[in-house]
Amino acid sequence: TEICELMKKAWNANPGLILYDILHEDGTIIKCEAQASRLNNVLLAVIIRDITERQRRFDAEKLAVSEATARLKDAEVNRFTRHEVKNGLLAAIGICDGLQEAISSLTPNTLVHNSSASDTSSTISNTTHWVKELDATLNDVLEMILFEAMARDLVHGVYNPQVETINLVDLFSHLRGYEGDRFPIFTSPSPLPSLQLDPHVMKYIHLNAVTNACKYGKKGGIVRTDITYSAGQITVEVINEPGPEHDKLISICPKKARNLVFSSGKRLHSNISSSANRRVSAGDGAWIMHKCSVCLKGECDIQFKTDRTVFKVCIPVNDAQDMEKLEQLKKNTLFKIPPRTWGVAIDDSVIQRKLMDKFFSLVGLSSDRIVVQGANPSEILGFVEKCTKIITDNPTDHFLIIVDENLEVVDDGAHHITVSGSKYVEQIRNSLDFDLEKNTLMVIRSASDSASDVAIYEKRAHGFLSKAPVHRVKAIELIQPLWVRRFGYESVSSSEDELT
Repeated sequence: TEICELMKKAWNANPGLILYDILHEDGTIIKCEAQASRLNNVLLAVIIRDITERQRRFDAEKLAVSEATARLKDAEVNRFTRHEVKNGLLAAIGICDGLQEAISSLTPNTLVHNSSASDTSSTISNTTHWVKELDATLNDVLEMILFEAMARDLVHGVYNPQVETINLVDLFSHLRGYEGDRFPIFTSPSPLPSLQLDPHVMKYIHLNAVTNACKYGKKGGIVRTDITYSAGQITVEVINEPGPEHDKLISICPKKARNLVFSSGKRLHSNISSSANRRVSAGDGAWIMHKCSVCLKGECDIQFKTDRTVFKVCIPVNDAQDMEKLEQLKKNTLFKIPPRTWGVAIDDSVIQRKLMDKFFSLVGLSSDRIVVQGANPSEILGFVEKCTKIITDNPTDHFLIIVDENLEVVDDGAHHITVSGSKYVEQIRNSLDFDLEKNTLMVIRSASDSASDVAIYEKRAHGFLSKAPVHRVKAIELIQPLWVRRFGYESVSSSEDELT
């Protein structure tokens, strides 16, 4: 029938090339291109080509271009927002320093030595001024964050699962106790061991599976969850009793049903009931559930059986006890920075210089081996020479050198230039011989973390660090991969107490 219909269209078509969709018996659509040729208006020759793959490639290329453009725009907006928020917070920190200095002058000892009431009044006035400035700055930053969050509904990017040790039964028990025993959970083995999974993604998958089961299954029926763990894989099945239109669902080709359920913007029930449109959503729920399972390197399926509907998701998983054993093995190889290591940094911001001094202390460097530059133009312009001299004067020591990318040089407000920190690092590396350069780890620290910028930093230096507040564990976690990549696993400790 489809071929006859195509022949009819080809005969009546004015152009020699027509496009036509043929519906396969399993419900899939085959896109065809038909080339028609007439002979004396009596004989018709039609060549039919399957262009499904060509159309898919075209759609994929168009989608890729669209998504790439959207990601570039989002990346630009996010970089701008991070930069403005950073500047606002740094300004707030500076105001806090000013406020702290003003408050410190209000101590009893200071007030006793004040010879006049005017000095005390001036100090109180300064304190009030700093409090108002701090309040205004923080309000501006928070308002900008709020406006940006409200304006941006979607951030493009690949989600990195946040794996935690969880009890899946406890996680899925958010519906237990609701309307009696309507949502039972069964496990095999029982009890189920603790597993390494992303709790937010798993809860989202289960909650939406149960919601759909309630929506399309028997009204008030039992919605059962079966959890099976075996051979490094977790299988979750959400089973509901048949709903009013279950007989129509069974008659649909399984492949077609899966395609409709897990496709964006498509609703299976809208195809079998005209009244279903009033009680279903946009049709993206199951599609998003499928994307979530793929994110966890798993897969999902739906089966319409005679007496039940089964939504199933299979995800590879690690047993938490096995992971604990691995952590026990790692305790003998804790990361450690060698004791004879220098910390050298440069930044044009007084706040960032304080943070760098604290950062070096957090990773275990002694105060007499910490050098932080950038307080004035001479320190910035003379950094290459200063850093090179420290390295050459201590040829057997290791060096952790952190350089800000954008160094602002202001000379009494009359002269202003911006120096590239990564170019400084490139000059230092080129000036050192091999034996000296091999003892250094030079990294660029910047708020600009686009792929193109990071590629430049990696080319000129040994690595890249993003500007972000850190505590001790975080500081060590940031340095460890860079240090190991540069120097290997030679610097390790035999116990946690020896970690510097």
